[in-house]
Amino acid sequence: KTHTMLGNDHEPGLYAIAAKEIFARSAPLNSEVYVSFYEIYGRKIFDLLNNKERLVAREDADKVINICGLTEHKVTDIQGLFDIISRGSTYRAAGQTSANNESSRSHAVLQVEVRDPNNRRSKTLGRISFIDLAGNERGADTFDCDRKTRMEGAEINKSLLALKECIRALGMGKSHVPFRGSILTEVLRDSFVGNSRTTMIATISASSAHCVNTLNTLRYTQRVKDLGGDSKLPSNDKVDRRPMRKGKPFEVPPPVKARPEWVDNFGANDGERPAEEDGNGQNDVVKAPSKPRLSKQSVAVVGKGRRGKREIVVRDPKIKTIVEKHIDALEG
Repeated sequence: KTHTMLGNDHEPGLYAIAAKEIFARSAPLNSEVYVSFYEIYGRKIFDLLNNKERLVAREDADKVINICGLTEHKVTDIQGLFDIISRGSTYRAAGQTSANNESSRSHAVLQVEVRDPNNRRSKTLGRISFIDLAGNERGADTFDCDRKTRMEGAEINKSLLALKECIRALGMGKSHVPFRGSILTEVLRDSFVGNSRTTMIATISASSAHCVNTLNTLRYTQRVKDLGGDSKLPSNDKVDRRPMRKGKPFEVPPPVKARPEWVDNFGANDGERPAEEDGNGQNDVVKAPSKPRLSKQSVAVVGKGRRGKREIVVRDPKIKTIVEKHIDALEG
């Protein structure tokens, strides 16, 4: 995966291909390019361009995750971008495992932003993120390693599992997506919202000895492949995102109205809404809805007995009276 990102002298990686395209398109617009580079190691975030300074991810009022203290560097050409990537890669956590002599032990995130310098607020025209995920490892593969390596593998698997759960929730169209399951998913939330486009590159082995890992990887990527435009959530960030695909526009659901406090306290005043004063200083009593909200602690059994007679077991006598009135009204 890291080789796919970096490449070599003979085969350019994704960094080189993307950098060439970014500067070719941003030059006619007189825009500026800023780069940041950080890693997620365990449950912590470190700035790879600032001597691995510890960072914190926080969510603002618009529900956008911001990496507090993350340094940004302005680059003007492709070579400047390569120098930053090379400098940051030297600080990235790596180690030896039973499967690989040199394995990445962290998730690396390279962010490239294109901004309009003529805008007073330095409006972001576009953002592209390159995420070099750490490899998934089975416990049996790291059994002969030391405790530190096993703990690193466990944290990597936890974060990848959390990402898998988010992808599964998006694919099933669930209203709640557990982006807060790990720091990795919190940071990658922007890749799954709005009209952003996400591409995943999976690396597998041709050896039959790794067929189990290969099959799991293919299943993992199949879920990402099945995600369509309708599976994405609406975005709340302030990035100027121009439409990049055709499809149904995303609509933000209307805010949910707050439930009156008297509904939760229903039953404390015999099913009546608390008195409210009108303009003349008089108190009006408003009857509660015909269907009361009763908790499990209040009503144990509401049904019919063996002989068809209604039996009600209620701990609170006031609640019992209210229940009987409503049942009589329904049966009448």
